[in-house]
Amino acid sequence: MVAFFRGWRRKFGVLTLLMACVFAAGWVRSPRIEDMVNCYSGTPTTGVLYSVHGSLFVGWYTNESAYHKLSLPGWYTVNPQLEGRVFFLSGDLDWEWKWCGFGFGHWSPVEGGPDEFLFMIPYWSIVVPLILVSALLLLIKPRKSTPEKIAKPI
Repeated sequence: MVAFFRGWRRKFGVLTLLMACVFAAGWVRSPRIEDMVNCYSGTPTTGVLYSVHGSLFVGWYTNESAYHKLSLPGWYTVNPQLEGRVFFLSGDLDWEWKWCGFGFGHWSPVEGGPDEFLFMIPYWSIVVPLILVSALLLLIKPRKSTPEKIAKPI
């Protein structure tokens, strides 16, 4: 069994498979539970990662917006069925473009407030390539190493 994990390919294959499992768990969780991770950088802009409705929403907002109280770093979880709200869908969301689950849009949490930016990335576009890469790395047989013949001096 130890011989199976020799070399970087198999180790990297297991790592990508674990990453695929983490994103798949987020995908399964996202229709019922809404997660939000804030990444406060100390600047007037805060990065945010939403997981809701089978997609990841990556965005940023200014600390003067309606969610300035959430500008501290942290992980916030909401059950929309119990609490009846969705963080970013409660505001006006205007999509610049949307295609096959991907999108880019502007969001204004309060009327007349500053525009916030969101990128929408569906979970399938992360999970499927990670599974394919891990399968490729784990299932391809490693090359046999052949020792070089040492030419003896005459």
